[in-house]
Amino acid sequence: MAARDASSDGRKPSRARNATSRQSNKSDRDGGGDTGTPAPADVSQRPEDAAKEIRALRKALAEAHSRIAELEARNIQAINHIDWVRDSLQTLLDDDPERDKP
Repeated sequence: MAARDASSDGRKPSRARNATSRQSNKSDRDGGGDTGTPAPADVSQRPEDAAKEIRALRKALAEAHSRIAELEARNIQAINHIDWVRDSLQTLLDDDPERDKP
């Protein structure tokens, strides 16, 4: 005879799991699933909430674009500095009189 879960009330564990999945599917349809935000109680609030989220996303996008521009500028500065150091070292090597001696 197969062992049953001691905490169950005589049902097979698979039935309990199916009941739980039905409940989670219902909450997904209601908007209260795994999104982290509960569904608004009033349907009329949804457009305002969407508009608020769009504004927040646009602000985040603008901040991301700003940060990307800042990082690209730093990258260009680093490349220019590396080029300057390389050119300076090459000039020192070219002007070194000891270098030409055998």
